[in-house]
Amino acid sequence: IHRGEGYSGFFRALDLTLMEYAVAAASFWLVYEYAKPPLYRLMFGFAGNRSRIDSYRELDSFKLVPFGAGCFAGMVSALVCLPLNTVRTRVQASSDGSSRSLDAVRALYVLEGPRGFFRGMVPKLMSCGPLAAISSVIYETCLEQAMVK
Repeated sequence: IHRGEGYSGFFRALDLTLMEYAVAAASFWLVYEYAKPPLYRLMFGFAGNRSRIDSYRELDSFKLVPFGAGCFAGMVSALVCLPLNTVRTRVQASSDGSSRSLDAVRALYVLEGPRGFFRGMVPKLMSCGPLAAISSVIYETCLEQAMVK
């Protein structure tokens, strides 16, 4: 990479990478926090407010709500970011050294149409859902432990 493109080759598609991570984090936490209250209501059968939901967290000892909300949020986040991920991957893997993001978007659209942006969707969803679910359970467990001390 260094011989062919110089140091800038190491930063190919950095703009897309930063944009993808920002959108992924924002969409994940938005969906995750909005998915938890309906799941608590579904599991424990109450129509309470947010403070009542917090009191029911102790009943969810197996962390099923964070697991379910994390899985759903991870899959939504992956789906939202998949077009950015596809374009970023194409730009980074391009052999001609072209790192123009808009050119890659145009080429992908012309060659494959809108469906090309969602290439690899099923494996992405199958990996991101469980990964986010496990991460959410760990996050909630650490958060509880930090609140205890």
